[in-house]
Amino acid sequence: MIAKRVQEVSTIDGQLIFKGGKAFLAPKACREILSLGTRQDVLWRTFQEIQKSSGTGKEPLVLDTDFFEDESKRRSENQNLKYHYLSGSGLSVISKQLGSRLTQEHRQDWAQAVAQYAPPVLESIEKHESEREQRIDKVMKQVKAQAKYYCQLTGCHRSVGKFNLTVHHLFHQKTYPKLADMEMNLMAMREDVHNHFYQWMGGTHVACTVEDLERYVEEFGNSLFPDGDVKQAIETRMQLSRAKNALRPLL
Repeated sequence: MIAKRVQEVSTIDGQLIFKGGKAFLAPKACREILSLGTRQDVLWRTFQEIQKSSGTGKEPLVLDTDFFEDESKRRSENQNLKYHYLSGSGLSVISKQLGSRLTQEHRQDWAQAVAQYAPPVLESIEKHESEREQRIDKVMKQVKAQAKYYCQLTGCHRSVGKFNLTVHHLFHQKTYPKLADMEMNLMAMREDVHNHFYQWMGGTHVACTVEDLERYVEEFGNSLFPDGDVKQAIETRMQLSRAKNALRPLL
């Protein structure tokens, strides 16, 4: 149950971020895992107790290893409370401290179980993230190989057009990292067309979506599909539509 809850909250936008290769959970996610609801005051008080107990033989939480403060959250919600992102190690320490002073036995058990089972889940998430670039590179090579030197957008073969073939992310790689290593999100494309698309978008830093590529195809269809290749134009639009229907629900 705890592993499932950690996995569920970590998929919600803004509730999990990576810093220095470590996964940190947002305050709301930490409260959800600990079954604290909206009681940020309980989480903050527990944090204070740990930091003040360093003279008793207990080690305080370490900045950027166990936690870091979310200052924007503090400014926008409650000036008297502090909000922290917690790593697996930080959440474990908080859980143990919380469990030691809770009065209800079932809540004590839950807190102690969080301390035991939440960190391994976050370690798995960290490992998965660290291997992301390798997975992206692998799937990009697969897509390019499967295209067999054809541009999947225009239908042109490299032997005819004499172009370089690259791989395009329908949903921007950095903006939508969850989709970055999914084959459905990738399309082998002529490099010159790919470059022109991003010029049209305003630069490679712009967070494109599959809908942007659909609009691009509509605007430049005459040049993308020379000699009135209606069949390829229809196939491209259908491919983009299938990808959109499959990927949108995953965002």
